Amino acid sequence: CVIDGVTRYGWIYDVLGGKTAIAASGEGAFYGDEKLRVSDTNRLEEAKGYISVKFMPKAVREHYKSVKNSVAHSTLGCSAHEYLRVAQGKADFAVYHRLKPWDHLAGALLVQEAGGYVAKWDGAPYVPADVGGGLIASANKSIWTSMIDIFIKPVYTPDRT
Repeated sequence: CVIDGVTRYGWIYDVLGGKTAIAASGEGAFYGDEKLRVSDTNRLEEAKGYISVKFMPKAVREHYKSVKNSVAHSTLGCSAHEYLRVAQGKADFAVYHRLKPWDHLAGALLVQEAGGYVAKWDGAPYVPADVGGGLIASANKSIWTSMIDIFIKPVYTPDRT
């Protein structure tokens, strides 16, 4: 739910789990009755998460091949479940490039309301009008910065999307 250009509420329905994750700006995030909280992992060496390279720029995909063993990761092929796992503290990050609002608005709010850090690859806040430029949702800014330093900065500049 976007009001005046700001994501105020977000919902992710977990079909298999039979529960809905709910986030309200400034009010926290919940999965059923469980209050969500991101992990307390601060070091990339201990982190695990999700990287989806399918829609990334060619330079980023090529660079990824040489550094992909730097951190434990996979992809579920479903951003909703990836965001939910970051918000639950079961994963520490999720990295995306193509920013369709139906894929990212609710999940980004969920992670933020669970105490996480979400920003675009250039460090700008993610807003509903964004459709490109990459995004990392993480347990904290330290993990976000490490992911940027290893996977993004060496090959990505905003004018080469």
